[in-house]
Formats: sequence, structure tokens, C-alpha cells
Amino acid sequence: MKSGSKSGVGGGADAVVVGGGAVGCAIAWRLAQAGLGVALVERGEPGGEATWAAGGILGAQMESIGLGPMLSLGLASRALHPALAEELLHATGIDVGFRACGVLELAFSERDAEALRRRCEWQTRAELHAELVSAAFCQTKGGSPRAISGLLLPDDGRLDNRLFGRALALAAERAGVRFVRGEAREVLQRDGAVRGVALAEGSIEAARVVVAGGAWSGLLRGAGVPKGAVRPVRGQVIALALRPPFDVVLGGPTGYAIPRGQDRVLVGATQDEAGFDKTATQEGTDQMRSVAALLSPALAAAPLLDRWAGLRPGSADNLPLVGTLASGPRGLILATGHFRNGILLTPITAEIVRDLVLGHPPRVDLTPFRPDRPFPAR
Repeated sequence: MKSGSKSGVGGGADAVVVGGGAVGCAIAWRLAQAGLGVALVERGEPGGEATWAAGGILGAQMESIGLGPMLSLGLASRALHPALAEELLHATGIDVGFRACGVLELAFSERDAEALRRRCEWQTRAELHAELVSAAFCQTKGGSPRAISGLLLPDDGRLDNRLFGRALALAAERAGVRFVRGEAREVLQRDGAVRGVALAEGSIEAARVVVAGGAWSGLLRGAGVPKGAVRPVRGQVIALALRPPFDVVLGGPTGYAIPRGQDRVLVGATQDEAGFDKTATQEGTDQMRSVAALLSPALAAAPLLDRWAGLRPGSADNLPLVGTLASGPRGLILATGHFRNGILLTPITAEIVRDLVLGHPPRVDLTPFRPDRPFPAR
């Protein structure tokens, strides 16, 4: 049933995945494992956009503002990451650097401390692991002596997002996914059903199309993405050259610091609306320098190793768009708008889409994530 791994436009497949980031590659891999012939269309290098630019935090609790569908989805996906890391290691030989290291969020004022206290209260009521910690504890973990308290979230973690993207692409390729280099222009439809994807040079026929194009999803004709529902949100990150003085992810009111390997710390991330401009600005670098100095004194004088920017796929209500369209063509599935949580939500999104393609009930209630739900005006 598989179409093989030959690249190039033309021919057919059981399913076409548009977008080669972590989410798209994971979906393609899971579909190929289920016995489908899969073509994945990506205009650049797989994993070369938001996946490459991310920080790799698995912050289901760190990112949550309260109980609700996003927290539930994040927790379900976080629980899948340890086994996924092992599966990728076995399939590709790549260690993606998964660490259940925990997140330590620092408070620098009474207002910060009160916000952390409230977060700790609702999370512990929800039977999640969360603990308020002292200023002294924060310092033992490498945090700033200026911190007056902290919130430890021991079950959140991290991985190396670039290795993660590389491993997912390789696993998909080895499972038989056909990678097609090119720009998808349109989801082709006929008689109320999809029939493939048109590219700049030719087309690929398929009865199932998955749109996982990140910030670019709304530009694909026929994809059914409501106008304004998905947009690019620029995030800038810097890498500092030093041996990480902490193992946890350090967070604060204005950013975070992530240990990466043995010789660098990543500090991120800005958040601004710049269209599809991926320029890393001096203003963004200065902002991240300030974040670094605030979070840990060891980072203040560290040499700048690198800086970059990426485009997160933001959604109008900060929830991803996952599932089918009530009035859309048969065989069309969206998996986009993951915003700051694309790496975290990769495994659960891939399993949901696989189940939808195979006609199985999804493992979570997709109502809050319906692509055609009402969106607030921006």
C-alpha cells in the first residue's frame, strides 16, 4: 500500500501531509506506520522553520493559564514524550535529548510571588505536581539571588527541538514516507471531497490531505483555514556560550533560559507581530540579554554564541486548530495553530490525526479545537 520514498511531484498517495515541521513529520510517520502510502510536501528543509527555531520546552503546566482543554491536551501530550523519545532513538539512532528536568519559575516582586501562589493553588487542586519554593532553593538551582521565591513544576521538561525535528523526518522517511520538495499551492477538491494537492510544478493525487503548514497554513488555497484564524508570531531566541549552571528550565515574568548540551544556554523568547519577517533584531537580542541577566547571574556576562528568529503559528484564540471542517470536503484535516506549544503537542496531534484518517474516534474531545469554531475578532 505504500508509495515508497521516491521524491518528486506526481503520482498518488493514500494521504498527503502539507508541512514538514515536527507536527507534519510526526503525522506522516504515524500514518505510514498504519500502512498508508504517504507523501509529505515541504518547501524547505524538514524541521527548518518553527521547529528549528523553538526552545524545546515541554511546558504543559508552565504554559497553562488555568484548567481547560489546552491544559488537558498538553498534559496528555507531555505523557507521550518519554516513550516517543525512546521510539525515535530505536528508529533513527538519534537521542532527542528528552529530560524530565522540571521548570523553576522565579518571582522578583510580591506581585510575581502572588501570581505564582495562585498558580500553585489551582494546579495542586487539580492534583498536578507544583510546589512553592524559597529564595534559597532557587539559588541552589542556579537561579538569581534577586528572586524572592519560586514555583517548581517538576513534571515539565525539555528536549533538543532540532534533533527532534531531524529524528521525526528520518523516522518518517525510513517508514516509507515520500518527501516532496516544493510549495503547496492548493488543496484540490471534486464532488465534495479532496483529491490531492497542487504544487507549483504538478500535483499529487490523494483522498486525504492533512494541512500542517504552521504559520503558512492560511495561505494554502482550499485548506479551509478561516480568515485570520492562523497568523505568524515572531519569536527571537539567543544562545549563550557557557556550560549550563542549572539543569532545570528557568522561567521568569519576561522569558526563560534552557540548558542545551554541555556548552550553551538558550534564552527566549520575544513575541511580536512582524508578518512573515524572520529577522533577528538587535532590540530582540538586547531584550533577551536582559532576561538572561535577570534569571541567573552566571548568564549575565556569557558570550553571545548565536541568535535567530522563527514564526510561531498563532491562532486567534490561542488554541490549535485540529480536526475536520463541518462543511469542508471529505478527507481534509487541519493540524495547525499550535503557537508556543508545537513541540509539546506534536505526539498527541499525530495520534489524533492518525485516528481521524483511519476513521477511529479521537482520544480527546476535539470540540474546543474545531478548525471552524467561532474565532474572536482581532
